[in-house]
Amino acid sequence: GDSIILECEEKYALIDCGTEMHSDELLNFLKSNDIKNIDYYFISDIREGYSVTFENVLNSLEIGSIILPSNENDNLMHREIDNLAFVNGKNAVVSNQGSGYGLNRMSVSIIDAQPLSLYLKFGENSFVIWNSDDEEKLNEVVKSKPWIDTDVLYLKDSAKVKDAVLETLTPQICIIDCAEN
Repeated sequence: GDSIILECEEKYALIDCGTEMHSDELLNFLKSNDIKNIDYYFISDIREGYSVTFENVLNSLEIGSIILPSNENDNLMHREIDNLAFVNGKNAVVSNQGSGYGLNRMSVSIIDAQPLSLYLKFGENSFVIWNSDDEEKLNEVVKSKPWIDTDVLYLKDSAKVKDAVLETLTPQICIIDCAEN
């Protein structure tokens, strides 16, 4: 599955959880790395099959805050994830563009709320996790944000967005996720 774990001075953030097919793999990775507490659980986009892994993570780890993408495209899966969080005694917060979160010396900011895209800053290093395939939205965000010279760019694969991003941004490292969804 496509999940990202961030660690900064024994504080953790989990970005996405993958589908049911990858649930055991994710939980085994977290367990083998002695990760028992997740301070922030960011869910970039809610898709079919995420609810099983989401529930498994909730039942296996101590979770601080759950941040969901905005629900401008409110759907049944979004409500199901929100209900699972509530049943497990967790409050899921719908993200807002510009919201920020602290992970010790690392800051995490929402640069787009649907689907959830993030800007991370640690010292002089910056990271962008861009999850949208909307070229127009990307162009608006790139023009209005200070992350043009990001160090590391993680990008969901989309030919038109990939070309637009790489023409505008100058990352030192670009990771393009070509995984099948």
